[in-house]
Amino acid sequence: YHLPQIAPDLTFEILGTDVDIDCIKIAKNGVYRFEQIKEIPTVYQGSHWQKGTGEIANYVRIKDSLRTRCQFVTSNLFDMSLLMGQSFHLIFCRNVFIYFNQVQANSVSKNLLQLLSPNGYLFLGLSE
Repeated sequence: YHLPQIAPDLTFEILGTDVDIDCIKIAKNGVYRFEQIKEIPTVYQGSHWQKGTGEIANYVRIKDSLRTRCQFVTSNLFDMSLLMGQSFHLIFCRNVFIYFNQVQANSVSKNLLQLLSPNGYLFLGLSE
């Protein structure tokens, strides 16, 4: 919503990762129950969602306006070799560290920081 207004020529790509292949399949499919996105303010939903009709009226699907900018891969935060050599301006990590001990959390943090571009930002969730 804001990006086209403040920087219309700026483009972006989103890479989503998860260790669970089923989560990646769901993300790639881009279909969700409407209940899952109804908390997103309408202004941010914009014209990026297509609501189902008939038997699938309770579902929404992400439109190509965002879908084409997204890629999803199975990746383990302990082995970031798949992503090495890439540089990210923003990294969001949410509800992951709760599964790790302190040594593992430190290791994952170092891996993420290696992927962060200079002047990039690492956002961590409350559980982190």
